[in-house]
Amino acid sequence: MFALASAAAVATAYGAFLTKDLGRVLPMWQTIAPLYALNALCATPLLITGAWRAGRPDVWLLHGASVATMTVTTWAVFALLQRGSASAVATAQALSPAAVLLIAPLALGQAPSAAAVAATTLLVVGAVLPLRRVFSGLRGHEAVTLMLVAGTGTGLLTVLTAMLTTRHVGTGPIYVVRTAVAAAAFWVLVPPRDIGCRALPRLAVRSGTVSVGFVLTIAAVQHGGVLLVQCMLATTPLLVTALETVASRRRPSVATVLAGVVCSTGIALLATSSR
Repeated sequence: MFALASAAAVATAYGAFLTKDLGRVLPMWQTIAPLYALNALCATPLLITGAWRAGRPDVWLLHGASVATMTVTTWAVFALLQRGSASAVATAQALSPAAVLLIAPLALGQAPSAAAVAATTLLVVGAVLPLRRVFSGLRGHEAVTLMLVAGTGTGLLTVLTAMLTTRHVGTGPIYVVRTAVAAAAFWVLVPPRDIGCRALPRLAVRSGTVSVGFVLTIAAVQHGGVLLVQCMLATTPLLVTALETVASRRRPSVATVLAGVVCSTGIALLATSSR
C-alpha cells in the first residue's frame, strides 16, 4: 500500500504540473470537460473486471456525492491554479488529511488519536498562513476559502472512495462514473468552444498521467488505511515544487517552500499516529 500511495503521489504531482502548463497555451477553464472525458476514457479498460454493485441505492448515492464533491473541488482548484503556481495549489490540497480525520471516524469507524488531530492542525495552519497572499487577484479570505474547499474536497473524495470500496465496488466503476459525469457537468458549465483537435495530444498526456494517479490512489485505499493514503498524497506539493524549480530554473517562493516543509512535518506525525 505504501508503494501504491507513493506512486500515486508522483503521478498526481506531475499531473498538477502539466495542468498548470496547459493553462499557458489553452483556455484553462475550457480544458476541464475534455480532460475529465479523457480521464474516463483512459480508465475504461478497468470496467471489464470491476464490480458495479448497481443494484444498491447507497452505492449510487455515494457516486452522486463523489461527482458533486469532485465538481466543487475542481472549481476551487482551477480558480486557485489560474492565479497561482501549481505547487501553491498542491500545497492547498494538502489540507485534505484534515477532512479525512473529520469524516472518516463517522463514515468508516476510524478514531483519530490526539497526535493525529494535532498534526492535522499543523497541516492546516502550515498550508493556509504562508499562501494566503500568493494568489494574484484574490484577497486573503478569498484565497483561504478556496484553499479550504480544495483541501476538504480532496479529503472527502478519498473517504467516499473508501466507502464505495467497503461496498465492494471496483476501481473502474468508481473512477469512470465520477469522471464521466463530471465531464458532462463541465461541458455544460464551461463548454470547450475554443479548444481544437490539435490540443488533443497535449490533453491526452495530462489525462493519462492524472488517471494513473487517481487509479493508484483508489487501489491504495482498497489495500490500506484511508488516512495513511491521504497523508502520502499530501507530499505532492514538495514534488510539484521540485518540478517547477527544474523547469523554470528559478528558486521557488519562500511561502511555498515554508508551507511544504510545515506540511511535510504534519504528514510525518499523521503517518506515525495512524499506525
